Amino acid sequence: MPRPPSAPFTPPGRFDSLLNFNSVQDAKADPVMQAHQDQLQDWIGSYVLPNVLVWRASQDVTIGTDEAGNPIVTHVSLTGWNVLISLPQVASGLFNHPNLRFMIDRNAANAREIGMIVKANVTPTVMQDIRFSPVFAGADYPWGAWQ
Repeated sequence: MPRPPSAPFTPPGRFDSLLNFNSVQDAKADPVMQAHQDQLQDWIGSYVLPNVLVWRASQDVTIGTDEAGNPIVTHVSLTGWNVLISLPQVASGLFNHPNLRFMIDRNAANAREIGMIVKANVTPTVMQDIRFSPVFAGADYPWGAWQ
């Protein structure tokens, strides 16, 4: 049955988890992470983004300007190999994983609601400063304004 026209649409939940490993080999060998690989040991692309670039905005370096006068900024990547996993629920294996950097409730983040950070294993200062790319379609993270 379709929802009444006056009822707000609430999209299904998405919980985005950023994990950091020393290498892709370490990630693929991890028992929790093996659940997110197919039979060929490739990441399941419908909800896993491998090779995520992670940096801190405060460490960006401006190396000049383009022809229009816009600054050209270079990001200084943080060490390690990063992966972003998006699931419709909080997965305890990821929530309790020692390599979890943070878990975000994407719907709450998109709506700028308090409580968007489900768990963070980084300091609040780092959380406000951190940036990463790529992100999942539909994500509108509040860079620098996490709550």
